Amino acid sequence: MRRLTLRRIRRGRSAACNQGTALTYDVGVAKFRTAGPQQQRAGQSSETIVGGAAGLVAGYVLWLVAISIGESLTAVSKWSLAVLLLSVALAVGAVVGGTLMRWRRRYFGAAFAYGLPILPVVLALAVLANIYL
Repeated sequence: MRRLTLRRIRRGRSAACNQGTALTYDVGVAKFRTAGPQQQRAGQSSETIVGGAAGLVAGYVLWLVAISIGESLTAVSKWSLAVLLLSVALAVGAVVGGTLMRWRRRYFGAAFAYGLPILPVVLALAVLANIYL
């Protein structure tokens, strides 16, 4: 353990009179951070990019699983509507979950949650547009 000593300085007096009382706290070594604000922001941005990319990939895989199940059960016009409704429900839940994670400063999880429903919604809309337009 490190010892951290702080001095209370009384305001409004000259430097010679500022003989404040010493306060000593026991501080664990793990609580000290050596990274500055710029290094922390760089880590957060790379963490956010990786989380968003992972969310996009996971969303694409979920969409592929959903259409595989849908094609084996029903016709394209029915499963595409079901996949779109499930994707929109996933999007609403992901926005709520991502917002909660962002408030807790879990940037990887928030970016993952925000990126997860993008491809399923877009691809389901593309299939519906191909069928009906």
